[in-house]
Amino acid sequence: MDQKYAVGTDIGGSHISCALIDLDHQMILPESRITLPVNNAAKSDEILGVWAEAVSEAILGIEPGELAGVGFAMPGPFDYVNG
Repeated sequence: MDQKYAVGTDIGGSHISCALIDLDHQMILPESRITLPVNNAAKSDEILGVWAEAVSEAILGIEPGELAGVGFAMPGPFDYVNG
């Protein structure tokens, strides 16, 4: 199956936004846009759960084999000592 799509993901301090990108036409599919709130004081598994939910909602309607990948943009710096 052709890998026709990618997901662009913006992770902020209080949200995650995702959208599906049509690689053939080099455009964002507006109906795939999703923004969910993220509790930055939550435990990592809760935060990752919200991220997974957002990406899952963005890719509704495509076949798994059509997804080329997911790109993440997020702010820094990070606490490299404590994770």
